[in-house]
Amino acid sequence: MTKPSTIWRSLAMTLAILLTATLSVAQTTLNSTTLAAAVSTAEAATVTLASGTTVAAGHDLYVERERMRILSAVGSSTTIWNVARGIGGTASRPHPNGAKVWTGAPARFGTADQVSGSSCTTPLYRPAINTTSGRMWECEIGFWMEIQSFSPAVTAWRDFTIRDSFDQGYFIHQDDMTAKSITDDEDNVVYGSPLGIIEYREELGKTASSWLIADGVLDLSADDGATDAEGVEMIFGVAEGTDMGVLVAGTQGGCFAASILLPDISSTDFVAIGWRQNEAFVDNATPASYTLYNLAGIYNSEDGSIFHIETGATSDDSGVNWADGETRALKVCVSKAGVPSAYYSSAYTHSQTVHDFPTWTEIPLGNNGTTLTAGTQLNPFLTFLYGNDTTSSEARVQWVEVTRLP
Repeated sequence: MTKPSTIWRSLAMTLAILLTATLSVAQTTLNSTTLAAAVSTAEAATVTLASGTTVAAGHDLYVERERMRILSAVGSSTTIWNVARGIGGTASRPHPNGAKVWTGAPARFGTADQVSGSSCTTPLYRPAINTTSGRMWECEIGFWMEIQSFSPAVTAWRDFTIRDSFDQGYFIHQDDMTAKSITDDEDNVVYGSPLGIIEYREELGKTASSWLIADGVLDLSADDGATDAEGVEMIFGVAEGTDMGVLVAGTQGGCFAASILLPDISSTDFVAIGWRQNEAFVDNATPASYTLYNLAGIYNSEDGSIFHIETGATSDDSGVNWADGETRALKVCVSKAGVPSAYYSSAYTHSQTVHDFPTWTEIPLGNNGTTLTAGTQLNPFLTFLYGNDTTSSEARVQWVEVTRLP
């Protein structure tokens, strides 16, 4: 109960830590859309896309292991296309409405495999797709990671990565084995996550629990519009007070990422994710009270400014603001050598049926980037606090994931 999950132990033993992570450069992201109507048979000669802004006659479409060539538009439509089916050694087959479709010039698709865990400092296009085998690799943090691209039920959907999409059952209780509580400073423990054990601390008395899941979304709400600093802090893959962190600086590298929808920026004191030293929860989930931390998110800012902050309270602003109602993803990484890096995604539409593949933009660390002391035990955490306003606030977390860097 007090140790990291067996999943993480197994990953830690089997992953060869070879290189220090660096951000990939000189790369172009493949365009993608979804089917706006099912392709009901293997012989259908037209395809209807949700968006036609990135396609043209002569381009290829790749959906569920089938490659197609766009021949012409149907009439004046920009989303309905006549296509040649099953080209490039692939087999034509039916496809459901909503299936993900990769689009682009033929040169952007290939038939070569990548080596998972190998360096990908200058990929031409990402993800890399072997259209004949259906295998895909994403270039992230300087390494190729294979994507489990056509299997929504797969838990470890990317090499070295475990994700919780909040779509399975959980068992929850206080750390003293009594029923879960919404009392201030109460620690609750969650079992059933593919990440292992999750522990969270409620901040200030609330009428609704911070572990409320509906339709694959974890709703972190502050339910009293007159009380400042309501919220929660969560740690993943380990319980508070254990003698072992999820990562050990100087020995292992890893990333923690989350996809979050923020309905109202002005009522959010802060929402942030990252890594902190393995120690007891602090009051009101104030990361600056920890001995060591690296985080990315909105931190005491009502304009939605996304930035990175580390121990010592220096900050690096991304120059990008999070707007009301947007879904964005955040990621904080620590290399094997203990060097931190932080990333954010553009606003995007989350899907419960097609896996998110955010494109990451690095936050340049002009003030931060301090190498962590070797041997420091680190835990991935997410913290959300409500800002004193006249309405309640919430953060809707769609998934969280931990990646072990190879």
